[in-house]
Amino acid sequence: MQPNSIAARSASPCRPIPHPLVSTTLSTLFACFREYGWPDARLRFWVRTFNLLWVCAMRTPLHRLEGWRVRARVEAQPLFAPPVFIIGHWRSGTTHLHQLLSQDPQFGVVTLMEAAFPLDFLTSIGQPLLAAVIPSQRTMDAIPITIESPWEEEMAMACFGTLSFYHAFFFPRHARRIYREA
Repeated sequence: MQPNSIAARSASPCRPIPHPLVSTTLSTLFACFREYGWPDARLRFWVRTFNLLWVCAMRTPLHRLEGWRVRARVEAQPLFAPPVFIIGHWRSGTTHLHQLLSQDPQFGVVTLMEAAFPLDFLTSIGQPLLAAVIPSQRTMDAIPITIESPWEEEMAMACFGTLSFYHAFFFPRHARRIYREA
């Protein structure tokens, strides 16, 4: 088998994953397009954009259902201690510290499933889909990952508005501005 064959690429931990903004609302997606522009005129970008719009439109009822189902319980949940924030530069050990803290039962952490589907992770049908498409390990450091792995909240925050450094990955022409403002 040739190393560049489709089978070899699909077995790679670098296989493509769905666009992270599939978890956002249509209003946030349109706000991002207004802020950073529509995709490039090449057909492949328009196909991806159409798919992204279609998936966001289909997920909107799930977002509303989950909000309706759990809002009162979430608002009634007491917080027993102030949050702990891990702040650091990329590749400085923050993931390792996050992994260590997640082992202590006194801390709650956001999982990859919760970060990927912040608006409907409790009622989402996306769990088996996400489990099927994520690589078995992170590409930059070979740390094993599952949908239950601790994950950065920033991925979820990208679904709530236009100000997130994750948007630099989605709108690379505006990366400098996004990094300055985020």
